[in-house]
Amino acid sequence: ENDDQLAAVLADNIATAIEKQTFRLIPAQRKMSAVQIAGIAGGAFVPGLGLATGIGNYSVERHILTQQEDQSGRVSLGYLHDAGFDLKEAPKAWWLLSSSKPKPLALIPLPHRAANLFAELGTSWREDVTPSAITPTATAQKAP
Repeated sequence: ENDDQLAAVLADNIATAIEKQTFRLIPAQRKMSAVQIAGIAGGAFVPGLGLATGIGNYSVERHILTQQEDQSGRVSLGYLHDAGFDLKEAPKAWWLLSSSKPKPLALIPLPHRAANLFAELGTSWREDVTPSAITPTATAQKAP
C-alpha cells in the first residue's frame, strides 16, 4: 500500500541474504537427508519407518524455517529503523501479503510472520502496536 510496506519486504530479503540463512540450513538438510535414507532403508524391515522419518523431517524443517523467518524479521526491523521507515508498516505488509487476493485486513487471518513482528515491536521496539490497533473494525470500536 505504501513505501514503508515495500521497504519492509525488501529489508526482510536483504536481512535473509546478509544473515546467509540459506547456507546455514545446509548442514541440517544433510542430516535430514541421511535420516530419511536410513528410514527408507529401515522401512524394508520395519513397516512405516520411512513414513515416520519423513514426517519427523518435515516437522524439523518447518521449525527451522520458522526460526529463520523470525530472525530475518527482527533484523529487517533494525534496517527499517535505521533508514527512517515506519516500523508499524512491516507487520501490516506481511499481513496483506498473506492473502492470495486483495482484501481488507479485517478479513485476513493474522499470519505467524505478522504476529511475530507485532510481538517484536511491542517488546524490543516498545511500539504501541497490536494487530487489533490496525484493523478497521477495531479502530471503529475504539471511537467514542
